[in-house]
Amino acid sequence: NEADIYLAGHSNETEAYLRSLDRARRLARGISPALPVGVTITCRDGQKHRQLVERLTRGMDVAIATYYPMDGLRPTLERMDGDFEFLFEVASGRPLVLQEIGCPSSPEIGSSEEVQARFVRMVFERLARHKARIAAAIFLCVKLNARNLTDFLAPRMISIGRSSILSSVVSRVSTTVPS
Repeated sequence: NEADIYLAGHSNETEAYLRSLDRARRLARGISPALPVGVTITCRDGQKHRQLVERLTRGMDVAIATYYPMDGLRPTLERMDGDFEFLFEVASGRPLVLQEIGCPSSPEIGSSEEVQARFVRMVFERLARHKARIAAAIFLCVKLNARNLTDFLAPRMISIGRSSILSSVVSRVSTTVPS
């Protein structure tokens, strides 16, 4: 899942991962020849590492991506058309599966319920416009409280060196959101 994020920070592991991915695809296709196989990449981070994304998705039967309109920890919706164009480039005519779509609404990161609602409307407009190119789209709806916010964010934040931001967000959420 989201192999591009990990491998962008661990480029020395890319070749081994690609060999393992190729073996897994061949094994899966040996069991079920019609089974579409793909690897999940991220939309925004994937755009920063296009060569890596191309290598990860080469030879796959389906393009799979997660889509969160995040620039760092802040949602930005202005790039959505470019984001979708990137995803269609990655798909290169293959079915596109958006395995996770979501946008946070927390004011702690410069968002709001209004931003989230606008995001949902904008995504549905694009899904309708491009329905022939998108095989599946799944929205992620997570209700986070102070305890599960820590469980959800800690691995992501620490892995990108932002544990101080995590502590700040969790301490503020702890005082405003019941557990």
